[in-house]
Amino acid sequence: MRFKTGIVVGFATGYVMGTKAGRYRYDQIMKVVGRLWESAPAGKARAQASRLVDEATDRFRNGAHNGSEARAVTLP
Repeated sequence: MRFKTGIVVGFATGYVMGTKAGRYRYDQIMKVVGRLWESAPAGKARAQASRLVDEATDRFRNGAHNGSEARAVTLP
């Protein structure tokens, strides 16, 4: 699912950046993106992503302060 989302986001970004449709079409696209960005599901996703980043940061800091050391990974 992440791969498909990445493809769609990449395609949309490429289209917006490389469009020859002109300023009017660009403004239309940005208006839709703005509405999507401010939508409730997008807000929930941003909040969850922020929470996950905070948790990961806390785990990292706690691990670093407990004297744990990074282990070297050896590949076969």
